[in-house]
Amino acid sequence: MRIQACTLLLLTLGLLPASALAVPVLVHQPPTEAEAGKPLPLSATITDAASPIVQVKLYYRPIGGLSYREEIMQGAGVSYSAQIPGSSVTEEGLEYYLEARNQAGERGTSPQLNPTTAPHRVLVRRATVGPTLELLLPEDGATLTAEEAMVVVRIDPGTSQTDLKSLKVIFDEADVTASVEKNPSLLTFVPPAGLTPGLHGLQVVVRNTEGQETKSKTWSFTISTPEAAAAWKAEKEAAAKLAAFRGNLRVELQDTSLGKKPQDTLYLVQPEGWLHRVNLNFSGGSEAWQFLGTGYLTSEEAPGRQPVNRFRLDVVNPALSVSLGDTYPIFTDFTLNNCFVRGGYLRWIMGDASQAHSELHLAGGWNRVPIEGREPDTAGTFERLATGFRWLSDVWSGIGFSLNADAVLDNAQSLKTPVSTLPENNIVGSAEGHIKINYLPSLSSLFYGEYGMGYYDQNMNFFTVSLGDAYRGGMRWEWNNRSAVEVEYKRTGSKFVSLGNPWLISDQQGVDSNARLYLFDDQLIILGELNVWQDNVDNQKTDTYYLEAANTTITAGTTNTVFVSGMAYYRLPPYLSTLSLGYSVNTQQDNSQPVPIIDNRTSVFTLGLGSQIPSGPNQLLANLTYSLSVFQDLAQTKLSGDLTTGSLQLSAIYAFGPWSLSAGYGLNRTYTDLSGYTAGLTAIQAAGATKQILDYSLYSLRGNWKAVPNTLDLGLSWENLAGKDDLTLVDDLLSTVALYGTYYIRSGHSLGLTLSSIGYGDKLQDANSYQELVANLQYNLNF
Repeated sequence: MRIQACTLLLLTLGLLPASALAVPVLVHQPPTEAEAGKPLPLSATITDAASPIVQVKLYYRPIGGLSYREEIMQGAGVSYSAQIPGSSVTEEGLEYYLEARNQAGERGTSPQLNPTTAPHRVLVRRATVGPTLELLLPEDGATLTAEEAMVVVRIDPGTSQTDLKSLKVIFDEADVTASVEKNPSLLTFVPPAGLTPGLHGLQVVVRNTEGQETKSKTWSFTISTPEAAAAWKAEKEAAAKLAAFRGNLRVELQDTSLGKKPQDTLYLVQPEGWLHRVNLNFSGGSEAWQFLGTGYLTSEEAPGRQPVNRFRLDVVNPALSVSLGDTYPIFTDFTLNNCFVRGGYLRWIMGDASQAHSELHLAGGWNRVPIEGREPDTAGTFERLATGFRWLSDVWSGIGFSLNADAVLDNAQSLKTPVSTLPENNIVGSAEGHIKINYLPSLSSLFYGEYGMGYYDQNMNFFTVSLGDAYRGGMRWEWNNRSAVEVEYKRTGSKFVSLGNPWLISDQQGVDSNARLYLFDDQLIILGELNVWQDNVDNQKTDTYYLEAANTTITAGTTNTVFVSGMAYYRLPPYLSTLSLGYSVNTQQDNSQPVPIIDNRTSVFTLGLGSQIPSGPNQLLANLTYSLSVFQDLAQTKLSGDLTTGSLQLSAIYAFGPWSLSAGYGLNRTYTDLSGYTAGLTAIQAAGATKQILDYSLYSLRGNWKAVPNTLDLGLSWENLAGKDDLTLVDDLLSTVALYGTYYIRSGHSLGLTLSSIGYGDKLQDANSYQELVANLQYNLNF
């Protein structure tokens, strides 16, 4: 939660590298349950991002699944939303996590710790719905002859049985139930002979054995001459070639009132005042063309960051796709790769994409990234023109090459400022090739390589031109479509380096190689990864430091990083659904003389256990996750302290009848040791200590009641987050009580209201304490 993240950031300010402080923090309230077959909407608020957010993704899978599916969450800046499709919401239950990445490459997740191995879990209940009536013959609104008139209606009783005694069929305002041939799933009615020409109507009413009643609309058809009926059929066939548009509209209004404004507004869970958010997604078209669109509008739009308001329209057919609006063109690692552009993107495929073919990609627009050193409201803050070109040719299936060229130009001359460290103009090009070899039906390998060059023009009261080059290559082996090993070698180098530069070619200097191994069977999953990275190729980063305490000059040289991780999952039938065990270690060490400046080691151990116990119509879902993370600065001269963090999370969800109850407990303990740390003064050292134990505990309870099945859901939740340490640097409490309800006006059409009372108490600095009331009204329409 936000308060935990803010407090921990303040306490560890002197312990962590600057990049760690830019990690996005996702504030997300996970649902406790979902209904089978219905889409599950999810939303998140992203805070504490020192760098603009580039992309937010939702990863989901069934409980015990081998791999995650992913969806890009819509929105930007602060609020994002997405939904898990109804086809993926099954009675197995769901696991999911959210991931946000910013322009600096930092990654934030929800859950914050080990999201892939300890994701959010959702219990999925069997849908309790009334009967569904479907008119099979004739088509509603059809025109036909008297001889063709026969009515056939299909009954889906839902989760119960059809009560045929309750059946009532009305035809032309007369009860004809006695003349209907019926069984629990099908009704057949032949109208009496001699039907007069004109409009006729029919309505069906039926209940299931649970008492849920369904009343159909009044279906109609027209009796006409054979000639008129044939003309009507031809017209309907032509219209059938057009596919109906489908989509989702979400409108949200929120008002937050404060009892007392805290001295430090970073502690606020929600900003004061009114907020509105509107999100629209739609798709549809014809047999040849498809149209996909998305739009997001919010009052949180601000000039000092990437645009929050987003829009995009895609027009697609098998050979051509065009995107207008906010796009993420995907070229290669060294060119325009997922760089946010507000403009247009075109992809033209010449030939069958599964065989030998060619592709042309064009992109152009504004690179909507805030310019370093510019005031938020300054004209030209976002005015960087981004263009890209890509030509790909597969000479044979799986064998081909591509050429790429991209440029980012400072169209507004906004980078001509002494405080800017960004190049005024970037021009990057690369060439790549790939060869796929199929050895056996179950074994294949892919070889690939890429070489790129870059040109950088920087104008900071003087003229500078820099060149850079990069190359990468690797191979990947796959067998049985489930196991793979990949090895990649990467070298990037440039005389100009800037974290704000979107091009990978100038973001890193070094070599990078990694290997991944995945082994799957029906019950056991093993994941392994080895990554070795070395920066400062050709000693381009060599620098000299003077250590005053030791009266020693240190020359900083190449830094080597090795990362090794492993994770195993095992399915334990029948009730213990999953057991997971993982370990990872990351080491960094440089060859500085006479003593290393960097010598760090981080290790993480994780343990997870999940259980899903069905009991007739009831179900219990329980989960336990334990994680231990240890960071050690082993250098002779410490640049940071040592941190040991242990995290324990327990949760349980029980569903029975129209009720579901959930409870959760979490404990996070961080032990800080600043012994030997001399790089600066921290809050811990200011308290006259070098060691600290900081505990955060979280309790949560939630109850849901389907007050009127398929019409009204009600819920109540309580969360209590308390933090305290042994040095009296932290003593705070965040408590939230929420009452919420959802009224389903009809299928895919709902209105929701949430009232939340949030209280934060800082016992050490009462000026930061506050109380806020949040009212949130949501309208959802699936069409």
